[in-house]
Amino acid sequence: MLKHLAPSSRRPILALAVTAMMALVGCASSAPEQHLLALPTPALPQTAAGGAGPDTRWLQVGRLDIPEYWQSRAVRYRDGGDVKSWENTVWAERVEVGLTRNLSIELESALPAPWRLCPLRCEGASRRPVRLLVSLSPMDYDRASQILTAWAQWTLIGAEGQVLRTSSQPLQSKGSGTLAAAQTDAMAGLMKAIADLVVRDVPLLPAQSATERLDAKNGQ
Repeated sequence: MLKHLAPSSRRPILALAVTAMMALVGCASSAPEQHLLALPTPALPQTAAGGAGPDTRWLQVGRLDIPEYWQSRAVRYRDGGDVKSWENTVWAERVEVGLTRNLSIELESALPAPWRLCPLRCEGASRRPVRLLVSLSPMDYDRASQILTAWAQWTLIGAEGQVLRTSSQPLQSKGSGTLAAAQTDAMAGLMKAIADLVVRDVPLLPAQSATERLDAKNGQ
């Protein structure tokens, strides 16, 4: 037979249960705070770009392609053959979004005339942008040496979808410090290096065709 406990006998059991629940709540409330990490923003162009003319050529930046293990809220790095994560640290935004934005800002400041960076919406026959696609694979950050190493590949594609130029180069960028922010410094430095390489390639592209020049003139 089941025996019913007297009220006085149940009190110690209830007290223990309440104590256990309070301990669990205390553990949950003392969990370490997660730090949000974002790339440092490059220096913005000091002056607004002038009006576009019929000879203006437009460059449109596609979202960067990065290794899959970077596509996570966890901030990851390489430790020998292992992939590890910084403790209590997560990305404030998708890594490829931040990298693409940084690269765009660097290009906006560095592109030579008559080249201009396309606005977010770059449709229209008058613009006919050249599209820039960048892939970073592999891309690894070594926490011990604070060095970000990547194989950068970039392709410039004409308005008709034709490949105008493709290049690749191994790159390294060093962070400063031993904290997770050093990794973002190295990433920002890598975007600056890629922008410099793209700016070097842009003047080597074929000149606009007569049709492109006519489209640009008619679009003004």
